[in-house]
Amino acid sequence: RTGAWYLCLHFSVNPKVNTLKTSEAIQAFGGVKKLADALGIWPHPIYRWGEDVPELRAYQIREILAKRASEGAGE
Repeated sequence: RTGAWYLCLHFSVNPKVNTLKTSEAIQAFGGVKKLADALGIWPHPIYRWGEDVPELRAYQIREILAKRASEGAGE
């Protein structure tokens, strides 16, 4: 959860940062399988992303992390 919170904060504080590293996304979700499940995809495409998450997937990941962070803040 700390990793997800950091990524969400990192992108909200630094709007000029427009790339999300694949390794950071995987770490924030706790593994490739969990990231794939959150995105509703098979894990295989994640291995093909390279260093940076594709732009639309990065947006989707940020939205998921923001939602999780806001849900966690209400606890």
